[in-house]
Amino acid sequence: MPKKKPRKPTTSYGYVNFPKQGPVEKRMFQLSNDKKTQERQVIEDYVNRLSNIRDDVSVIEIVDLPEADHDFLLRTETGQITVELTEIPERDYTIKITEEEYSSCRYHTFIQNQYGALPVAVDESRRDSSIQRSIAHKVGHYAKSDTETLWLLVWTTSTYLQMTYWEGGAKQESAALQNAQQFLTTVSENPFDEIWCTNLLMNPTQIWASSHNN
Repeated sequence: MPKKKPRKPTTSYGYVNFPKQGPVEKRMFQLSNDKKTQERQVIEDYVNRLSNIRDDVSVIEIVDLPEADHDFLLRTETGQITVELTEIPERDYTIKITEEEYSSCRYHTFIQNQYGALPVAVDESRRDSSIQRSIAHKVGHYAKSDTETLWLLVWTTSTYLQMTYWEGGAKQESAALQNAQQFLTTVSENPFDEIWCTNLLMNPTQIWASSHNN
């Protein structure tokens, strides 16, 4: 029998645009449920958005790597970059609750995934440590040669996990981002030259760069 392709269901994601004139516009997107296709969509979106903020990285080609290896190889004008992907799904920091728990004011943030259904509650502590935990898992499982450039891309389709936000007219770093950066200052052996995070809707955020933190 032919081997089944790994499947990785993911939730739809998007945004609502409130123009000064005209109707409100809601735009939603959906990644493929096929794992390899999904990851290809993520890396292509990342590379496209990276070009908006990094003049020193001009990607010529994206190469799929074997399943047992890292995920992708970026061929750039200045050399090759190996990229490892890891997703943070909403289930990593959400809790199924009862109607009584929903009404108890125990939780303050909820996610409504299905119209008419009971929402799930957001565990804000786990949300704010989710990037840190994702990086910690990867840091302990990879090594690289001295000549290899290795990046980690943490991705999510959830707007409930923010890296930065605007408050009082100023750009702020989220607790999730700060916790991840603080954790990386304590890691003695980090194989990744750069660590990024993206939600596929905005330009990616650089969490770590070894050249900036030596």
